[in-house]
Amino acid sequence: MKIETRAFGQIEIDDDRVMKFVGPMLGFEDADRYALVDMEPGSPFKIMQLVSDSDVSFLVTDPTVFFPDYRVQLSEKQAAEIELTDPGKAAVMVVVNIEEGGARLTANLYAPVIVNAQNLLGKQIILKGSAYKIDEPLAIQAVAG
Repeated sequence: MKIETRAFGQIEIDDDRVMKFVGPMLGFEDADRYALVDMEPGSPFKIMQLVSDSDVSFLVTDPTVFFPDYRVQLSEKQAAEIELTDPGKAAVMVVVNIEEGGARLTANLYAPVIVNAQNLLGKQIILKGSAYKIDEPLAIQAVAG
């Protein structure tokens, strides 16, 4: 399928690679199908593009690239919602926010996106009671070095 993106224009995405969200991204209740698009080879960042709207996308990353000790513990209910029976098949991403001018990047560690890599069912979850923050600064030099 072809989808429109703000960052890359029109791109081709295999239908079987589109993630279906069983719960909405915070603030986007009617948005449930996303494609994960590589920004450039070797980059730790990806674009999670809403298939139905070129204006809705999220910059995401694997949090362990920046925070090696980051861990998410899903409840049985959360795992069941995305039909996850093997925790090793969960892809964990966090939304990255860019402050004006791009001088500072932060990651929302408090509300990660979990995707079952086998069936591409996903959901953003809230880690209630955790010490993780919604605006944890990213040390970009850690990736470059």
